Amino acid sequence: MPFYTHYDYVEAYDYVESTDEFVLRFRDDFDHLDIERWNLGDHSFADTSTTFVPANAYVSDGNLVLKMEKAHSCEPENPPILPEPMPGTLDKAIIDTTRVVVSMVRTQLENWSQDMARHLQ
Repeated sequence: MPFYTHYDYVEAYDYVESTDEFVLRFRDDFDHLDIERWNLGDHSFADTSTTFVPANAYVSDGNLVLKMEKAHSCEPENPPILPEPMPGTLDKAIIDTTRVVVSMVRTQLENWSQDMARHLQ
């Protein structure tokens, strides 16, 4: 680590069901980082080792560069202290579902990281 991913461009399309076509919504060639279009996160998620750092997303030579590196610390400085939601409530269902999704994303990122490591050696 660190690992870098470079994107030459991104195109986003909308599907129009009535015409069965995809219509270009936008294309970004990354001449600069358009912060009106892209949100640079600076947060983390509870129970994960993921922390988004704005400095790890930047434009270089006409490419969007996303940098992934090992975090120095996974513990937030001032973690929120909230009571555990009651079983059977919507809040509890949302938390449980989020944990499952985060676990799935973490697994995919770890697999991606291992795959990238093989290509970078």
